[in-house]
Amino acid sequence: MTQLINGQWQAGLGEQMQSLNPANQEIIWQGKSATIEQVEQAVMAARTAQFDWFMLGFDARLAIIERYREQLDLHKSEMAAVIAEETGKPLWETATEVAAMIGKIGLSAAA
Repeated sequence: MTQLINGQWQAGLGEQMQSLNPANQEIIWQGKSATIEQVEQAVMAARTAQFDWFMLGFDARLAIIERYREQLDLHKSEMAAVIAEETGKPLWETATEVAAMIGKIGLSAAA
């Protein structure tokens, strides 16, 4: 697995992991997890980035979040399929989850 830590992609250096499709036990993906040190790096990077995110100002942050919403909407079928494969949930239910993620962005912006 790779993690984005402080703007840099890093391979996981921890234990081997895999995700199985609960319906047929096929391996969906596999890779190494992050180590404790990598998690600590990620947390510190996130704490540092929080100030920069705040300093962007509301309008710039909103524009980024809106772009994220657009990408979710553009890829909602693929997102629903991935969630269904990972969880074993029916596709109608995972499509509802993706729609809820898209809708939550508007609700959060209004709040």
